[in-house]
Order: sequence, then C-alpha cells, then structure tokens
Amino acid sequence: MLRNHSFTDTHSTVRTIELPVGKYYLIGWHPNPYEITIKSPVFEFEVKNGSVSYIGNIYYNGVDLIWSSKYKARDFEYFKSKNSSFLHAAIDEQNINTNIKFRDFKVKGIIWDVP
Repeated sequence: MLRNHSFTDTHSTVRTIELPVGKYYLIGWHPNPYEITIKSPVFEFEVKNGSVSYIGNIYYNGVDLIWSSKYKARDFEYFKSKNSSFLHAAIDEQNINTNIKFRDFKVKGIIWDVP
C-alpha cells in the first residue's frame, strides 16, 4: 500500500511529533514476528527544551537504513507551510549519532503513537 507523500520529487513523508525533553533512539525492526532483527543501525537524537529538533531523513536504500540531512532546506519550508508556529521557532539541527551498536542496545520503551 502506498501512502500519501509530502513531496513529488521523492518517495518520502515528513513527520512531526511532540516529545518530552530527553534522548531518543530510532532502530530498524522487522514487522514479521517470526523474524528477529539481528543487525540494524541505532540512530540517537536529543529533544531540547524550547526548540524544534530536526533529525533529517532516514531511508532504506535496499540494503541498509541510511541517515541524511541533504533535504534540510526543503523540509524546513514544508514545516513552515504546514504549521505557522514553525515560522519563528528555533530549529536545532541534529547530527545523528550512529555509533551505537545494535547488539549492545537495550530497548527502554516504545512510542506507539508515531503516525
């Protein structure tokens, strides 16, 4: 099933979510309960008080999950066009930490409400 995409030039969707201040991690997982994820990058980012944390783009290239911030300008314009509160918001561009090893990572919780 194809979802509606935010842009016509890429197969991507922009998401925003309000989170409490703190460190967060994104990890790849397989939706099939009969398969176990044994290798995946762990993406660490931090939500700071009073600012918008931009974590860039995470996409699957057919082999690995990849992080990039090359669409930053496009994404900022999109955020501003959809939500006027972003017009004067302080945007904290994150340099995602990808040095965490999956085998050493312990899941601390799951955010289920992400659309």
